[in-house]
Amino acid sequence: MSLSIIIPTHNNVNYLDELLESILNNESTYGYEVLIGIDNCEETLNYFKYRNYPNNFFFYYFVENYGPYIIKNTLAELSNYENIFFFDSDDVMLKGLINIVCEKLNGYECVKPKFANFVDEDGQRVFTEGNNLYGEGVFGIRKTIFLGMNGFEGWKCAADSDFMGRIYKHKRKIH
Repeated sequence: MSLSIIIPTHNNVNYLDELLESILNNESTYGYEVLIGIDNCEETLNYFKYRNYPNNFFFYYFVENYGPYIIKNTLAELSNYENIFFFDSDDVMLKGLINIVCEKLNGYECVKPKFANFVDEDGQRVFTEGNNLYGEGVFGIRKTIFLGMNGFEGWKCAADSDFMGRIYKHKRKIH
């Protein structure tokens, strides 16, 4: 099984080093590709322009500011694998997450990983535990299901909550 990781980004270069390092250090036993959509931001484009990335990283520059959902829809259509994982550019991927998403997509149609909040105190990252912290925008799903449900609305915000509402309404098998 392989996974297409889809990440839209706009004007947040302060978070990109940690995001990309977390993906590169994930040590997945599954094949994956990373599709990064730059949402009409020269600063973000310049951040990526002079760095080297593995051959499974692909970058797309959008000349208009479409917002994250049109970018996610576009990259989902361009992705090479049947399983897609939507991730955000201001998040950090904990070790083993790629493997977990791939394994869970073997038995489920949609996988929503828990997230952990954190703060940086005196140079140390402190994670805070909470009960059932699940976001709406970070999830893995079979590409055929996502596209078959017409993907995200083209809104600038909250289209992930709308999509999850449709997933629940259609009683998809979610982990």
